[in-house]
Amino acid sequence: MTQTAVASKERKKTDPGTRTDLSSDAVTEISSELRKLLADVFALYLKTKNFHWHLTGRHFRDYHLLLDEHSEQILSMTDDIAERARKLGGSTLRSISDVTRHQRLLDNNADFVPPLDMLAELRADNLQLTRYLRSTHEVCARHNDVATTSLIETWIDETERRTWFLSEIATDLLGIHRDIADLLSGSQREKPDLSFHATLNPGSATPEDIAELFESISQLNRAFGGQGIVFRQIEGAPSGAQLDS
Repeated sequence: MTQTAVASKERKKTDPGTRTDLSSDAVTEISSELRKLLADVFALYLKTKNFHWHLTGRHFRDYHLLLDEHSEQILSMTDDIAERARKLGGSTLRSISDVTRHQRLLDNNADFVPPLDMLAELRADNLQLTRYLRSTHEVCARHNDVATTSLIETWIDETERRTWFLSEIATDLLGIHRDIADLLSGSQREKPDLSFHATLNPGSATPEDIAELFESISQLNRAFGGQGIVFRQIEGAPSGAQLDS
């Protein structure tokens, strides 16, 4: 039998619908892992947008823009994950309910989440997503799926960068809260004197000055669980409205 005839015979044995030289078991396992990964990425995307929309506080603009940047980066992963499964001949997610069935990251449907808790939760979710990415990478590497492992390595780097940013910000905010909490612990058993006076001159104070003052006071109030800080106007203030807490 000629070499041409052998090649022709081998081609006839090959399913014309075959898209990859990976085994069917490999395609099944990799597609399953990618399906769960895609569900987690969609869940993290929506949570990041949720916190982006509902963020409050004096650093609203900075954190609002940061979470918008993060959400765009997360969303950009979804098409590549889904199409990678399809390239191998596997299937991917088909609906929101499909996402719910396969996601491992938890949703947050609370009416209000403090900014620090938002950032800490997103940091934890991104860290967990990195673990899922590494696990999927191991499955792909075992089946010698170098294309998918290459994509995952890029996603791991991006996810670690998001975790880094969120961790640094959350740590800074937590440090501020701990400094305040330290005033109420240790040797200071009695309530410390946290009174202060803020004088606003109506001739020079801008609406932004007033808003920033009240936001600073409100943050201090929240740090004490919303207790122990009372605002009152002092009559006869020498230079405009004076608040005593």
